[in-house]
Amino acid sequence: MIEGFDHVQVAAPRGCEAEARRFFGGLLGLVEVEKPQALLARGGVWFQAGNQQLHVGVEEPFAPARKAHPALRVRPGALDELAARLQAAGASVYWDEALDEDRRFYSEDPWGNRIELLASRQSLARRGAGTTVRRCQEADVPAVLGLWEQARSDHASTPDRLDDVKRLVAGSPAALLVAERNGEIVGALIAAWDGWRGNMYRLAVRDGHRRKGVGLALVRAGEDYLRQCDVRRVTALVAFADQVAEGFWETAGYPLDREIGRRVRNL
Repeated sequence: MIEGFDHVQVAAPRGCEAEARRFFGGLLGLVEVEKPQALLARGGVWFQAGNQQLHVGVEEPFAPARKAHPALRVRPGALDELAARLQAAGASVYWDEALDEDRRFYSEDPWGNRIELLASRQSLARRGAGTTVRRCQEADVPAVLGLWEQARSDHASTPDRLDDVKRLVAGSPAALLVAERNGEIVGALIAAWDGWRGNMYRLAVRDGHRRKGVGLALVRAGEDYLRQCDVRRVTALVAFADQVAEGFWETAGYPLDREIGRRVRNL
């Protein structure tokens, strides 16, 4: 009996191979797999997509599929990055927020076929002790800036700018997480990923909500996000001589690294 899907095929016109490799391989990051020798003359390109395959096959005459489409599941930390990459390459991106469980957008391949890319929302949210930790939305940015101003460390030297935070929320692979209680933003943390290692910084909790588990909930949600990006080592940026912060991060499981320090330069 049926065990599942082996592959899905999208149609393309003859001579599609270079564009298929540019779009599915270069932009979406799928790995090309070798076609059987007996099928090479038919044209097209095959790609690995998780445990299944996506086949680009030649169809004559060709007509793009405007409704029927493959849906590619994306690691949560990569969905916004993929959307930005496609837009930068001139591809269309249409977000659809109709699903509670997933974030998703639609795009088109080089021949006008509809493509869906989606990622889970639930992995970015944590609940507990009356606090919800979730990914920051653009509407939350003023509240986050107000929180950072109220809880700004004496060691902070870089100004917080509205456009920078909006860009972080809209198109960065880093996750700006917020903790919410009764509709109020009471905490924030940036969990950043550079493709290799993870970093956490700009942890802040509003006065009156400290020592209630908000900071730790943010850190654990940040770990959830970075773990799904395949991160195996995380660095927390903590000011020297800040005994409160040092005690918190020690308790959270981040001991001081006595071997490697940090060097910085403003650009």
